[in-house]
This record gives sequence, structure tokens and C-alpha cells, in this order.
Amino acid sequence: MKILIEGEEYNIDDLELILDDPKFYTQKGTTATISSVGYYHSFEKKNWFICCRRSL
Repeated sequence: MKILIEGEEYNIDDLELILDDPKFYTQKGTTATISSVGYYHSFEKKNWFICCRRSL
């Protein structure tokens, strides 16, 4: 299971290893910012992804 934080930047190569679909992030060059809150399961990559809202 991977836990990612909304609004945080991650290396795009790392996100592509976790996620099958880019709709959960916005890419800018070699980084991407998580833009969704929720959970995701990939049968192909056999992992879970949870995106939490950043607390202020």
C-alpha cells in the first residue's frame, strides 16, 4: 500500500510505477502533484494507493 498526500510533488517515474492512470496527478516536467483524494487499486500492478488530504 502506498499513501500519497494531495498537493505534494512526487517524481513522475515513481508515480508511474504505482499508478496505471494519470488522472490522479498533474505532471510538470519530471515531477507531478497529486490532485485527487481517494483510493485506487491496481490489479495489474498489485497495489493499493490512498491519497489523503493535506491538513492545514
